[in-house]
Amino acid sequence: MGIIGASRVGLIVVKHPEDEDLRVLAGTKSNIGVVPRSFVYRVEVDESRDVSRILWHGETDFKASDLLQETQRSKSPALLEATDFLRDILAGGPKAMVWIKAQAKEAGIEARTLRRAKEEFCVESIKRGRPGEPAGWDWRLPEGDQEVPKGAKQNAWSSSGSDGHLRLLEEDEEEIFEF
Repeated sequence: MGIIGASRVGLIVVKHPEDEDLRVLAGTKSNIGVVPRSFVYRVEVDESRDVSRILWHGETDFKASDLLQETQRSKSPALLEATDFLRDILAGGPKAMVWIKAQAKEAGIEARTLRRAKEEFCVESIKRGRPGEPAGWDWRLPEGDQEVPKGAKQNAWSSSGSDGHLRLLEEDEEEIFEF
C-alpha cells in the first residue's frame, strides 16, 4: 500500500492559480469523513525576528483536482515546444530517431526535454531493419494518431461486392451490410 493509501486524510499545497504569492491547501482524500474545504494562505516573513508566519485568507472553492489540472496545463514552454515539434515531425508517419534528435538539436530543443515530450506524448519506438540490413530505431505517434498527409486520399475498402472480395469503394458509394 502506498503512503497516501495508508493515511486517513490527504492534503496538497499548490500555488494559487490567480496570485503567485498565495497558496491553496486542498484536501485530496478523507476516509474518516468528508473531504475538507480548501483554504487560501500566504507565508509572510518577519525579517526583524528571522521567522515566518502563515496569514490565512479564508476558504476557497478550488478543489484539489482543479488545482492539479491547472498545474498540468502550466507546463514549461520548452516542453510544450518539444511536444509540438514531435507532433509536427511525426504527423506523416515514422521517422528515424537519429534524424529526429538532430532536427530537435537544430531547433534548440534539449535532449532531456525531447525525451520528456516523447514520454508525455506517448511516442512509440519501433525497431527497424531485417537481417543483413542496417538496423535502427524509428519513432512514431501512437496508432490512430497518424494524420493523413495533405492531398492524400484515405481509401475505404468493402467486402460487399457480389463476389465477396475486397474492393475499393467509389467516392459516392457507401457500404451496405445485408444480414
